[in-house]
Amino acid sequence: MKRLFVLPLIVLTLCGCSKIETATPILKNISFIAEIHYQELDFVTSSNITNDALNLTVMEPKNIEDLLLTIDKNGITAKFKGISHTCEDDSMPQSAAARILYDIFLDISGNKEIVSKDDNCVINGRVDEYKYIFTFAPSGLPINLEVDELDLYVNFKNVTVN
Repeated sequence: MKRLFVLPLIVLTLCGCSKIETATPILKNISFIAEIHYQELDFVTSSNITNDALNLTVMEPKNIEDLLLTIDKNGITAKFKGISHTCEDDSMPQSAAARILYDIFLDISGNKEIVSKDDNCVINGRVDEYKYIFTFAPSGLPINLEVDELDLYVNFKNVTVN
């Protein structure tokens, strides 16, 4: 009788949370489509994260299609129709969505507590005065990012490791 009780307990202990404890978000050398909602604006970007930078190429809205934003530790560079402009990090507005995304990705890359939610992994964090919720698959690939205070939401689609 005791064996019947012990066996399910062992299975639950060994298998119940093993995926979550070993899950690590993959936020370097990946490519993805980002569906971004920021306040009243919606964007779709073809994006990639390298070791040093976040690159966003706007696909929608069509009036700024092919706008390329490169964000790294030094600031942001925007290129559009042959014109390029670089803004140093200390002169970028704190509320710039691209900067917020980059800062959150850097923060997530640090050691963060991971919790389980609906068979996925979640990191609750804070960058500057903004709280975020980052959801990723047990494989480590990003699913979505929420920053409620800023009305900023990102859905990650077609994520591939480069």
